[in-house]
Amino acid sequence: MLMMKSRLNYYTWCLLILSVFMCADCSENEPMAITGKWEATALEEEGEPIDVQLDKIRFTFYPDANYDYHSTLNYREAGRYHLKSKYLYTIDTLNDASVEKVVEITQMLQDTMVIKMEQNGKERLLTLAREE
Repeated sequence: MLMMKSRLNYYTWCLLILSVFMCADCSENEPMAITGKWEATALEEEGEPIDVQLDKIRFTFYPDANYDYHSTLNYREAGRYHLKSKYLYTIDTLNDASVEKVVEITQMLQDTMVIKMEQNGKERLLTLAREE
């Protein structure tokens, strides 16, 4: 009987430790990780730099799960966002015909974020720096 209790305690501790690690992993996907203002520092397509005005490309992610996006040619989006694992989902509420978009966050550091997306069947990488 004592051996059975010992095993139960062992399994309970293992489950507790596993739960802590899972929760820690989930916390990386909270909106707080990307909250703030971000400006593009690089844009590549199929590994080659694209010559655009990078200072025109910027995101603002708010703690209430809203976002603003500005790009070249006076393009603008705003709406709701959420994170799921390494994916960022956005829906533009300025455009009635908008559908939910999803991109992959391939790198997330305190001051740098890299987003992988597809444009016209080609892979694009957008590198953003957090503004102060």
